[in-house]
Amino acid sequence: MDFVEDKKEYTIFMDAPGMNKADIHVDYKEGILYVHGRRTHEKEVSDEEATMYLLERRCGSFMRHFHLHATVIQDKIQADYKDGILKITVPKNKKASSKHVSVKIT
Repeated sequence: MDFVEDKKEYTIFMDAPGMNKADIHVDYKEGILYVHGRRTHEKEVSDEEATMYLLERRCGSFMRHFHLHATVIQDKIQADYKDGILKITVPKNKKASSKHVSVKIT
Protein backbone atom coordinates (compact mmCIF):
# COMPACT_ATOMS: atom_id res chain seq x y z
CA MET A 1 0.00 0.00 0.00
CA ASP A 2 1.25 3.47 -0.89
CA PHE A 3 -0.32 6.61 0.58
CA VAL A 4 0.43 9.95 -1.10
CA GLU A 5 -0.77 13.37 0.07
CA ASP A 6 -0.31 16.62 -1.80
CA LYS A 7 -2.02 20.01 -1.65
CA LYS A 8 -4.99 18.88 -3.79
CA GLU A 9 -5.72 15.30 -2.75
CA TYR A 10 -4.91 12.03 -1.08
CA THR A 11 -4.04 9.11 -3.37
CA ILE A 12 -3.88 5.51 -2.16
CA PHE A 13 -2.52 2.58 -4.17
CA MET A 14 -3.19 -0.96 -2.94
CA ASP A 15 -2.15 -4.27 -4.49
CA ALA A 16 -5.18 -6.53 -4.81
CA PRO A 17 -4.30 -9.10 -7.47
CA GLY A 18 -6.84 -11.68 -8.57
CA MET A 19 -9.83 -9.94 -7.03
CA ASN A 20 -13.16 -9.01 -8.55
CA LYS A 21 -14.01 -5.34 -8.21
CA ALA A 22 -17.37 -6.35 -6.72
CA ASP A 23 -15.46 -7.81 -3.75
CA ILE A 24 -13.74 -4.50 -2.92
CA HIS A 25 -15.60 -1.86 -0.91
CA VAL A 26 -14.56 1.74 -0.23
CA ASP A 27 -16.49 3.85 2.29
CA TYR A 28 -15.94 7.30 3.76
CA LYS A 29 -17.49 8.34 7.06
CA GLU A 30 -16.64 11.12 9.52
CA GLY A 31 -13.09 11.73 8.34
CA ILE A 32 -12.14 8.07 7.96
CA LEU A 33 -11.72 6.20 4.66
CA TYR A 34 -12.41 2.47 4.94
CA VAL A 35 -11.20 -0.09 2.40
CA HIS A 36 -12.25 -3.69 2.82
CA GLY A 37 -12.66 -6.76 0.70
CA ARG A 38 -12.44 -10.50 0.41
CA ARG A 39 -10.53 -12.76 -1.93
CA THR A 40 -11.61 -16.38 -2.37
CA HIS A 41 -10.09 -19.32 -4.20
CA GLU A 42 -11.29 -19.65 -7.78
CA LYS A 43 -11.60 -23.40 -7.61
CA GLU A 44 -11.54 -25.74 -4.69
CA VAL A 45 -9.82 -29.06 -5.33
CA SER A 46 -10.94 -32.08 -3.36
CA ASP A 47 -8.34 -34.37 -1.82
CA GLU A 48 -9.60 -37.19 -4.04
CA GLU A 49 -8.80 -35.27 -7.26
CA ALA A 50 -5.36 -33.97 -6.29
CA THR A 51 -2.08 -35.83 -6.29
CA MET A 52 -0.39 -32.74 -4.85
CA TYR A 53 -2.11 -29.90 -3.03
CA LEU A 54 -0.17 -26.71 -2.24
CA LEU A 55 -1.79 -23.32 -1.70
CA GLU A 56 0.47 -20.27 -1.66
CA ARG A 57 -1.93 -17.58 -2.87
CA ARG A 58 -3.52 -15.80 0.03
CA CYS A 59 -7.25 -15.63 0.42
CA GLY A 60 -9.54 -14.15 3.05
CA SER A 61 -10.71 -10.76 4.21
CA PHE A 62 -8.77 -7.55 4.62
CA MET A 63 -9.58 -4.10 6.01
CA ARG A 64 -7.63 -0.87 6.18
CA HIS A 65 -8.72 2.52 7.40
CA PHE A 66 -7.15 5.93 6.97
CA HIS A 67 -7.76 9.02 9.12
CA LEU A 68 -7.85 11.95 6.69
CA HIS A 69 -6.99 15.18 8.48
CA ALA A 70 -8.22 17.59 5.81
CA THR A 71 -11.83 18.18 4.85
CA VAL A 72 -12.53 16.21 1.69
CA ILE A 73 -15.02 16.51 -1.16
CA GLN A 74 -17.01 13.34 -0.52
CA ASP A 75 -18.91 13.40 -3.83
CA LYS A 76 -15.65 13.31 -5.80
CA ILE A 77 -13.95 10.34 -4.13
CA GLN A 78 -12.99 7.83 -6.84
CA ALA A 79 -11.84 4.22 -6.72
CA ASP A 80 -10.43 2.53 -9.82
CA TYR A 81 -9.28 -1.09 -10.09
CA LYS A 82 -7.02 -2.08 -12.98
CA ASP A 83 -4.42 -4.82 -13.44
CA GLY A 84 -4.65 -5.87 -9.78
CA ILE A 85 -4.06 -2.40 -8.37
CA LEU A 86 -6.71 -0.39 -6.53
CA LYS A 87 -6.26 3.38 -6.84
CA ILE A 88 -8.33 5.62 -4.58
CA THR A 89 -8.35 9.38 -5.10
CA VAL A 90 -9.76 11.63 -2.37
CA PRO A 91 -9.81 15.34 -3.30
CA LYS A 92 -9.35 17.89 -0.53
CA ASN A 93 -11.68 20.80 0.00
CA LYS A 94 -9.85 24.01 -0.91
CA LYS A 95 -11.38 25.79 2.06
CA ALA A 96 -9.60 23.43 4.43
CA SER A 97 -6.09 24.35 3.33
CA SER A 98 -3.35 24.37 5.90
CA LYS A 99 -1.81 27.50 7.32
CA HIS A 100 1.83 28.10 8.17
CA VAL A 101 2.46 29.77 11.53
CA SER A 102 5.77 31.47 12.16
CA VAL A 103 7.45 30.83 15.48
CA LYS A 104 8.57 33.95 17.31
CA ILE A 105 11.67 33.79 19.43
CA THR A 106 11.37 35.89 22.58
